[in-house]
Amino acid sequence: MKIFLPKSTIFAVLFLLFAQAVAYSQTLGDYRSNSTNGNWTTLSSWQYYNGTSWVTPSGTSPQGYPGQFTGTSSVLIKFGDVITVGTADLTTMQMGALTISGTLILDGGSGGGTFVLNTPRLIITEGLSPLAHIVFTNKVTLVLPANVSIQAGAGALPTPGNGLCNNNIEIQIGGKVLAYCTGTGSPAAEYTFTDIINNGGYNIVKASVLLTSDCKSSSFTLTGSATPTTGATYNWYSVPSGGAPIATGSTYTSSITATTTFYVEASYASPTSYITPRTSVVVTISPTLSPTWSGSAWSNGIPAINKAVLINGDYNAATSGNFEACSLTINNGATLTIPDTKFVTIQNDLTVNSGGILDIANQGSLVMINDSGVVTNNGTIKVNKTTTAYEKFDYTYWSSPFQSISIPAIFSGWRTDYAFDFHPENFIDSNADGFDDDQNDWANISSMSNPGKGFIVRMPDAGPFTGTSVVFTGNALNNGVVSPSILLTTDSDNANDWNLVGNPYPSAISADSFITQNSASISGTLYFWTHKQDISISNPGPGMYNYTQDDYAMYNLSGGVGTGTGNIEGGVAQVDTKPLGYIASGQGFFVEANVAGNLKFNNSMRSGATITNANTQFYKVATSKEKSTVKNRLWLNMENTDGMFSQQLVGYFAAATNAYDSGYDGLVSDAGNYISFYSFINEDIYKIQGRAAFNKEDQVRLGYFSSVSGTFNINIDSKEGVFNTDETPVYLEDKLLHIIHDLKKGAYSFSTQMGSFDDRFVLRYTNKENEISDKSENEITVYKDKNELVIDSKLQNISRVTVFDLYGKKLFDKELSNSKELHISNGILKNQVLVLNIKLANGQLVSKKVI
Repeated sequence: MKIFLPKSTIFAVLFLLFAQAVAYSQTLGDYRSNSTNGNWTTLSSWQYYNGTSWVTPSGTSPQGYPGQFTGTSSVLIKFGDVITVGTADLTTMQMGALTISGTLILDGGSGGGTFVLNTPRLIITEGLSPLAHIVFTNKVTLVLPANVSIQAGAGALPTPGNGLCNNNIEIQIGGKVLAYCTGTGSPAAEYTFTDIINNGGYNIVKASVLLTSDCKSSSFTLTGSATPTTGATYNWYSVPSGGAPIATGSTYTSSITATTTFYVEASYASPTSYITPRTSVVVTISPTLSPTWSGSAWSNGIPAINKAVLINGDYNAATSGNFEACSLTINNGATLTIPDTKFVTIQNDLTVNSGGILDIANQGSLVMINDSGVVTNNGTIKVNKTTTAYEKFDYTYWSSPFQSISIPAIFSGWRTDYAFDFHPENFIDSNADGFDDDQNDWANISSMSNPGKGFIVRMPDAGPFTGTSVVFTGNALNNGVVSPSILLTTDSDNANDWNLVGNPYPSAISADSFITQNSASISGTLYFWTHKQDISISNPGPGMYNYTQDDYAMYNLSGGVGTGTGNIEGGVAQVDTKPLGYIASGQGFFVEANVAGNLKFNNSMRSGATITNANTQFYKVATSKEKSTVKNRLWLNMENTDGMFSQQLVGYFAAATNAYDSGYDGLVSDAGNYISFYSFINEDIYKIQGRAAFNKEDQVRLGYFSSVSGTFNINIDSKEGVFNTDETPVYLEDKLLHIIHDLKKGAYSFSTQMGSFDDRFVLRYTNKENEISDKSENEITVYKDKNELVIDSKLQNISRVTVFDLYGKKLFDKELSNSKELHISNGILKNQVLVLNIKLANGQLVSKKVI
């Protein structure tokens, strides 16, 4: 029996995706019908456009019936034409758009037929009379691609009414049954427009799940996808019908603890006002077993970041390995030991039950990820820290990993009567000497209950002065967001709003992350006390004996500068105090506040699980040599044989400028330095200077202060990036002696009087001006002849000779014309070392040192 669906089951009702007129033009490979009673697979039923004219298909590729071969473009069933598919099954190759302006009959025959039309777009032409339509005959399964677009205007759709359906009719898009009709004889079955719509004929909204599970809960994101996307709005429900939406929008994100079913529907506004049937989506939570350590082996699998882990026996990460856990529980009788350079990472909560012990070594790391993680301690947590060798009167700067500690209990044997915290609100420096005028900025303390604040304690007086261990214990281990207050001084004229803060966690933190997240609150340079120099009566300061302020190592986004080289001195390996970018657990340090308010520490700053040896640099604790990112940086040292030392850093970064940049430029600590070596931004002096992206024409003004007269060396401590290439020389220009020295070839030695010298040196990377060539060097001879010093140039005339002593004092200066030789009387020699700057007629400058 033939079933016509002109009123209620016209296939065009499947999707009202668009309402627009159909424009049709010819391209190579197009087909159009040519029969009022043709068969799809009969060549004479069609005309093929060969690029110039319409012809009957030849039957050879690509000219078959539509979809027989690859290369089929658009297919049109013309108004008034009738094309039948059947009774055999049909699967077409990929075609272009299929437009029906006449009638398409799908005839399944007595056994039923499946017709697969691989078209991306099905168009039912609107406004025709009789209406363009599809007719289903016998049992038919029509299969269309998943992303098919169906277009029909309202004029192609009559008012819904009753239809006849005596056979099974199934319509699939992408393998999903969208509309079907099971008939039991005319006129018992109803197959109406509304029926098709209610079964997904207008639109199917789908939902996908992205699930992230851990031991605490499962977070998920549901994404709704409707066709058409344009105009669709989404509502999410917890019930299959009725109820109020629990969320709106194309995505829905939440957390659950058990398997849950959600529902989504899509709605469209006028002119196609419609709400799709709700589609269900199940978010499945699969229970997981907790990996459990017995003391010798794991059961229930091995630890992972999404699993709750139980420690029921002693576990040492040195022998059994680092691990990650969603949550961690240490039970009675079990000890978890995290030795040096090892780590345990916890996504959420830590529980130490009564009788359980967590023991974190000096350089071990407990890293917690979620700020909302809870630490429950009914047992014992120990955080060990060890200093390096020290001297009498040494101080160490600390920060507690616990919310509250008793200093005498933790620092047994130390001079806890010399335990202090710092109060910037009391700091007044009216004479800008770097010291508090009334000496009340440091206050004695016996406890600390301000997480994130720093404090200092003097080392034990009795020797031997080897490394000393401290064991922090307490009930509440710091975790998550820690917000210590920072204050400004009452002295608004000087840049001295110092605040003593510290790492509050039992793991290292990234200095870069700390600086970046607090960029609005602090200047961006961190100051670490190293105490390289001995306390001395000769050091400037308010007391009889004072410490030198040059014992602060510094770090910002440009890098770090230290107070020692790490070289061998007197047969003893020295500690390289250059900060490397990670702040060790328990470490206190100074920051300069920009505003009064609160600093921020959080778990995103914590390191240890991915960075090797991140927790190994504690002042005073030995350093790690690791630095994960290579930058264009140059460290310069100024030092003498008596151990006086000062280091500065010049770096080049795309994010910096040659003006002051918070986070990249670090001011000199200006109080009580034996020597200080620095660069300039305008007239301000900096230990660390971050400049704009590297340019070989750049020049950096350098200066220094020395409290003594004598001979010093300037040398390269270390270098990174372009400075490690042969193409980038590093020159130090001595403007006093008119010498340009290549620091890559060795240290530059000079003599100086005591005082500040801010215009003597320039750092540069080209030698275009006053260039000294080896040829010119070899052309000039300087020798002593009786009571005279003779300068002899073999080729070029000499235009000027200037003579200095090693302290930079000018002893002789004379201009010459048309002369290759100059005699200087012995009166200026006086058995001393002289530096001669000899300028040649061609502009080249040669420097000679004579005794």
